[in-house]
Amino acid sequence: FSLVASSVYLLNDMLDLNSDRQHPTKSRRPFASGDLSLAYGYMGAPLLLVLGFLIALSLPTEFIFLLLGYWLVTTLYSLLLKSLFLIDVLTLASLYTWRIVAGSAAISVITTYYLLAFSFFLFLGLAMVKRYTEFLNLQNEGKSTIEGRGYAAENLQTLAAIGGFSSLIAVAVFAFYINAPATTELYSNPLLLWTICPLLIYLLWRIWALARRGKLDEDPVLFALTDRRSQFIAAVCGLIIWLAI
Repeated sequence: FSLVASSVYLLNDMLDLNSDRQHPTKSRRPFASGDLSLAYGYMGAPLLLVLGFLIALSLPTEFIFLLLGYWLVTTLYSLLLKSLFLIDVLTLASLYTWRIVAGSAAISVITTYYLLAFSFFLFLGLAMVKRYTEFLNLQNEGKSTIEGRGYAAENLQTLAAIGGFSSLIAVAVFAFYINAPATTELYSNPLLLWTICPLLIYLLWRIWALARRGKLDEDPVLFALTDRRSQFIAAVCGLIIWLAI
């Protein structure tokens, strides 16, 4: 799956070459900066794609079809969907959730609707943060549009509103999961899971607060992985889940 996803990332970076070179941070990407020859992309993209599918042949057929679907949608995203207002972030959130479904298919387990809904709304909110921060940074440089993207200056508040609402829905889905009958069978002390809700709200609120102040990197996932507070909250949530079991 990582090999196939990487092949599309290579394709996407080659297609975005001109716009990346005009971007304050994306201009440092290997292809845009000239650190990596485009020949590596032309050779690497198909090679990684073929290698990924060859390895997938040893896995369940359902996974292979999901992998093929993921490749088709991500390729369509690189060619068209990323330039459409809101469609791009909806696609990104769906693709992140698609990875969870594919992982479940690879080990032949059933993914719950709670996990799918939680993942979709969580990553939809984070995708909105990414677009909001990216555009805010460009706006601070005096630019009113993003090349290759369907956004303009007046869309900032729309992104913030939808993104914040999506983040709250993700927490609400987690709360519904705690109350689900099946959850009480999985955990010896499911009430402990309620303490995760305020932690999630704080974490997501902090990401949005930093984004509005212009103090957030354009990749909120990378921020969450490297930020000390986020790491601490994730560790506490993991401990709570372990104690609830």
